[in-house]
Amino acid sequence: MLELNTPQLYMRQIQPTDWSLFAELQQEPAVMKYVGDPLPLAEQEMKFTSRLPPWQPGASHWLCLVVIEKDSQRPVGLTGFLPDETDSGQGEVGFMLLPEHQGKGYATVSLSAVVGYARQIGMTALTATVTEGNDASCRVLEKCGFAFVERIPDAYEIGNRRYADLIYRCPLNPYAA
Repeated sequence: MLELNTPQLYMRQIQPTDWSLFAELQQEPAVMKYVGDPLPLAEQEMKFTSRLPPWQPGASHWLCLVVIEKDSQRPVGLTGFLPDETDSGQGEVGFMLLPEHQGKGYATVSLSAVVGYARQIGMTALTATVTEGNDASCRVLEKCGFAFVERIPDAYEIGNRRYADLIYRCPLNPYAA
């Protein structure tokens, strides 16, 4: 099982026993405010199940890691990336933290570990799509080496309101485009 460690956090691949964390994140309005509208339970279960197969380089599904606070041993969120389906060495990152663990630097620490792992396995670049207004996620990405590259107006709808998508990119090696 893939594991990443930092002084504060331990990250491991998601397991069936992590359903309650996944569901809590998906159902928490403060978390989902800039992610999307609530999904029916069946769709949440499908998303969860799709992330369970063991991940290794070359896999085409999400590398979904549970972020665990070392001191308390409590799960605080999820992080990871979805490799580009064209096998281009690129992927899109994502991260979600429970509200009580936001603002502690955990998103930055865990995403930095994910970026380091992606670089280690030879990926060429990571991207992120942020819903406009989610300034905290933009700051996390910038701290982790991502740069803003594009704003796509009216790209996404949450709660019957249109938002722009903000696209960020992080090249992982000097030869990445």
